[in-house]
Amino acid sequence: MLYKRKQLESLSFVDNKPILERYLYKFHNQRSEFKRLKLHEKDYVFGYMKIIKNDSGENVFDLYKISEAREYVFYTIILNYGEDVAGFNGPLYGPYGKLSALQIRKDKRFFYEYLATWINQLKKGEGKYLMILKPLLNHKLNEIRKITKTAKEFDKRKIYCYAVFFCIYYKARLYFEERNEKFLRFDIQGYTFVANIYTFCHIYARHYVPSLNRGLPNSMNSKIPCIDLDDFLGSIKRIIIAYFKFDLNLNESKEYLLFKVRREQYILWIKFKRMSELSQNKGFEVRSFYKCQEARDLDKFINTVDIEFDKGCYCCYNDDEKQ
Repeated sequence: MLYKRKQLESLSFVDNKPILERYLYKFHNQRSEFKRLKLHEKDYVFGYMKIIKNDSGENVFDLYKISEAREYVFYTIILNYGEDVAGFNGPLYGPYGKLSALQIRKDKRFFYEYLATWINQLKKGEGKYLMILKPLLNHKLNEIRKITKTAKEFDKRKIYCYAVFFCIYYKARLYFEERNEKFLRFDIQGYTFVANIYTFCHIYARHYVPSLNRGLPNSMNSKIPCIDLDDFLGSIKRIIIAYFKFDLNLNESKEYLLFKVRREQYILWIKFKRMSELSQNKGFEVRSFYKCQEARDLDKFINTVDIEFDKGCYCCYNDDEKQ
């Protein structure tokens, strides 16, 4: 890894050129080293390669023909087309305006070719990410199957579901690949907390993609000022630490933390268990975080005391919790 994700995201226009040239040198002259770059580095390079033009105004690179860029192209097609990615029916618009029929056909052909690869990867369910995503995907498809009225409707939503889960996979890798450990670990009051790949993928899949969950009972989280989606688990860590600044009675039976954000009520679930991340020692795994809508969750806020820890963000405690 040459540069961390935050370093690349914060580059000024002047600083960007020599760094991009360094990566492009690797692409042209040290291909084996280029292949070993972290995903966020390739994402950075391909983002520029797709817009670099020669003196005639033609693209210098065709990412569709570069093997290392296949994941990036698939990901950007999904982002560009959104729910239309299941059918590619025009007129469609990309970041620079209306897409040509030629571009749509090119994207559609690539999408369905790589979709077959992605589906096979999920069926195998191998590796740290896919072993988590496979059961989450199957559960989601079963939920969608129950609410769709026709086979055609289900097939369209199934394709979109596969596409969204690739985006979650891509985002999770962007977050974790530059870390030595594929989880975030921190200690509070003598207990270890772990936010891991399951934490990331579960919360994203259930509570952050309204188009994926349309018609399902899952609540969708609003834009929360204390949650930075580019540093999602880091934000989760910060609000947990903030909560236990006032609750000094953490014990193994603790299951959830309560928050209010702009008058909306949120619950964060934790579970004390043995974890592979802790060499089978016990700690608290962060399980879920969502906006409450069911009575069984909302009732937990009855007679709680609110303490503001960030602008518009409150920790909510029962009297026996707050110190």
